[in-house]
Amino acid sequence: MQETRVLVETRGTTGEEITSYWFDLPIDVAEFEEKLGVGAESTEYRIIEKVLPYADEVHEHTSVYQLNEFDFMYRHVDADGDMVIV
Repeated sequence: MQETRVLVETRGTTGEEITSYWFDLPIDVAEFEEKLGVGAESTEYRIIEKVLPYADEVHEHTSVYQLNEFDFMYRHVDADGDMVIV
């Protein structure tokens, strides 16, 4: 299975330090919030790089929850669109 990870960056305001971190998918929300210091439902972060087989579906403002949904579908649906039971 292909590697799935994203580089997420916080949006620093003037004078604030910008933080970025690579996350493997699926992303653990508690770890995400701890490492970046922003909530997963916040608009204070963006995806700046991605290593994903479904990269066209993911944009700068894709949420952590959407990323995890894409990852779940990728891992559990085969090339014919059939659900794979693991």
